[in-house]
Amino acid sequence: MVALTSTGKVLTWGQNSNGQLGAGITATTPVPHPVYVKDEEGNDITGIKQISAGATHILALTEDGEIWSWGQNNYGQLGINNTSPSKKVSAIKVQKLNDDGTLSNQTGVKQVSAGDNFSVILTEAGEAYAWGYNNYGQLGIGEVTAPKIPTRVDITDVKKVSAGGTFAVALKTDGTVWTWGYNGYGQLSIGTLSTTASNAEYKRISPVQALLGANTPLEGVKEVSAISSTGYALLENGKVYAWGLNTSGQIADNTVSNKKTGNCYATEMKTSGFGELQNIEKLVEGSNTNTNLMIDGEGNIYGNGVSSSMQLMSDRIGKTPFVLKLKEEYLELSNNQEYIEIGQTLNLSVNYKQGFNLKNKEKTIGDVKYSSSNENIATVNAQGIVTAKQIGQVTIIAENNGDIAQSIINIVSKGAVAVPSVQSGTNFTVMLKEDRNSLDSWK
Repeated sequence: MVALTSTGKVLTWGQNSNGQLGAGITATTPVPHPVYVKDEEGNDITGIKQISAGATHILALTEDGEIWSWGQNNYGQLGINNTSPSKKVSAIKVQKLNDDGTLSNQTGVKQVSAGDNFSVILTEAGEAYAWGYNNYGQLGIGEVTAPKIPTRVDITDVKKVSAGGTFAVALKTDGTVWTWGYNGYGQLSIGTLSTTASNAEYKRISPVQALLGANTPLEGVKEVSAISSTGYALLENGKVYAWGLNTSGQIADNTVSNKKTGNCYATEMKTSGFGELQNIEKLVEGSNTNTNLMIDGEGNIYGNGVSSSMQLMSDRIGKTPFVLKLKEEYLELSNNQEYIEIGQTLNLSVNYKQGFNLKNKEKTIGDVKYSSSNENIATVNAQGIVTAKQIGQVTIIAENNGDIAQSIINIVSKGAVAVPSVQSGTNFTVMLKEDRNSLDSWK
């Protein structure tokens, strides 16, 4: 895993067999916590504005338009003009080949994207460059040689690039989408596909235009993303189209079947009721995954595809062939486990918790209905005011628009704030007396 801090440094954690941590440590060293990525002199890399993680290598773009890379380098995916060493455990600058044959740091870069053993970048001039593994033409340079240094893709006026598993997607400034690389699942969105290497549709080594149908280009696009073997396009109207691998419902057309030749075009993604997906503002990238995520204009997160480990925060395990809204949204009732004395009152309040809303949007509270599990112990009125009747424990229930929240209220005798109790932990004991001003504890 890799994360970018607000101070422009990079943190990594997890698998390190190919030096993915970039912290200058060996692959066998256990690191159970995040570490800062360092250069070969042991200094933290700084001034980073964007990061991208491929299968086994990572790219980091600086504010100055240069690129750091680290991890596996067996195909030259680090952009240092060689495959030796086969991995880098510290960050190193991506190089460019000058006209006189010398090397210098690659500059003028606007965006980076790391795929499976290859890399793609976008320059400030709107040009795309690629390097690394190229057996499927995923570099888009018109041939299948594998340059180990940034090499220009035959495309201009580019707004964004995204590297998938073995293919890549580019968005041009005119809102059209262009693809290149492996096409065994129709991930180029050109209507044809092939898994036979000798077939012309098996791969495209130069950019081709993505289509909605025969002779109908995919247009009006403002963002693109390539995830594993599936491509995504976010349109200006907030709708999302997908194409390519669909064995786990990655294209969200309510099937888990791959498209066939003659029908493998970009398809509009749908919700569980086959309704339209609207108001999406951001696509989330991840080249080595089959779980797709998106964000709408209100900060809500949506997802589809593989959910074998509950990646979509729902009770669906395995395949999710439609778009679900991820949410950790629940109604919360205040004063849970509160102690009040007989005859006293307690004002309760409700609010919504929304842990997966990126804009912290508050849900409107409607007419709340309150009830008590035992009115002999305590009652609650329509305004959420609890009145204690007799010693005991009661559950107050609040309901709002079908959502339910509960709080346990303890009623104690007058002059007490708690039911006397003793709790024993590891090597210590805590005793709570009925005297409201006395709390004794000792080890």
